[in-house]
Amino acid sequence: LADRAAPDVAVAPRTGARVLRIPLRDTVDDAMVGQVERGLARARAESFDLVVIDIDTPGGAVVSMWAIAEAIGEYKAEGRRAVAYVSNHAISAGMVIALSC
Repeated sequence: LADRAAPDVAVAPRTGARVLRIPLRDTVDDAMVGQVERGLARARAESFDLVVIDIDTPGGAVVSMWAIAEAIGEYKAEGRRAVAYVSNHAISAGMVIALSC
């Protein structure tokens, strides 16, 4: 579960934009909901320019999927930027999460 560690931070070389990557690995579940909520809270608090939701999941719990999609939707409704990057698979719940970005 090393990929469920804290999100990664990067600075875009040409623009200087601050980017926060939130890795989503394995099965979509309540732990993943918490990971996304903590990552988005950090992005708000530290004024990141972009959040990248890095997805590789076979899917999982529908309730958790909706909670993640809603959290991302609320984040974007605040005028903030979030994009999905599918590093391998975004099956089932993973696809819905990707589309919410």
